[in-house]
Amino acid sequence: MNAQPVHILAAFLGASLQEIVHWYERREKLSARRYQKDMRSPLYWLITLAMIGASALGAVLWFDSESRPPDPKTYVVVAAAFPMFVKRGIQGIARKTDTHLGGEVTKNSIIKDYFGLS
Repeated sequence: MNAQPVHILAAFLGASLQEIVHWYERREKLSARRYQKDMRSPLYWLITLAMIGASALGAVLWFDSESRPPDPKTYVVVAAAFPMFVKRGIQGIARKTDTHLGGEVTKNSIIKDYFGLS
């Protein structure tokens, strides 16, 4: 692996910043009962941490084949973009095929809330 620790930290920073933006976009809804329930749910935070980790790993792997890795700022940007690609892809697939993620999904499920399917 060509990534240095600074690149890995930059990737985690980028992925974390995207999650902060995600919560900022929902700032006016945070007082709603369903979002309060999500914020107290270990499953919701597990999904959030998994997305941060997967996004950082995705950014590091994206540049792994490069003989000279780009600067850390590039890792920040790419890692911040990964969750958006995943979320938008899932939204597009779920809406196009009317697929339920992981079986039956209730109207106010954590998975639907996280991926913006509600």
